Amino acid sequence: MRKTLTVLVVCLCLIFSQVACTSAQISKVVSEIIAYAPTAISLASEILSVVSAFTVTDPATAKTVGQVGTDVTNGLNELVALCQDYQAKPTTGTWQQITALVDSLVQETDAQLLQVVDIKDPATQTEVKLALGALDTALHLIDGYTSTAQSSAAVQAKARARVVKLQQIKSYLSPAVLPPGIDFNRAMAYQIAQGF
Repeated sequence: MRKTLTVLVVCLCLIFSQVACTSAQISKVVSEIIAYAPTAISLASEILSVVSAFTVTDPATAKTVGQVGTDVTNGLNELVALCQDYQAKPTTGTWQQITALVDSLVQETDAQLLQVVDIKDPATQTEVKLALGALDTALHLIDGYTSTAQSSAAVQAKARARVVKLQQIKSYLSPAVLPPGIDFNRAMAYQIAQGF
């Protein structure tokens, strides 16, 4: 009886330590997202100022890219609110909303970045590519944060579901927007390895 009780206690301790570890990982990720979000939000806002520079010469592109800037700014503000909700009351549902929103933002910006090549005016194309590339880098970093707290199977499923793979847009991304001390290739290596 005593032996059974000891085994039960050990098993329960292992279960709780795994849950605590996962919760701690997610809490760390949520804090990292909140800390880095202002950088991503400012990059999304900068797209709107870039767009205003070529509204007259290329109104169709300006409208499309401007909408991405607005959508991503709104999405990032929603992401911060969700992260704050998670900090106040951690739930699996809120964490799932966070990861789904990050995935959606990444996919929207990835797809738009590939459309840059269709812009006829070279100067406009360069400006849009730089602005979207910087924003997309920031979103992929946030995506990388969330991936560290997801199971390998979930990350691989997400990678398979993505239409645009990271390799397709890697040359457009901007390492300059990563926080000091974070190496670009290391930040992206895990995502590339998973097929993002």
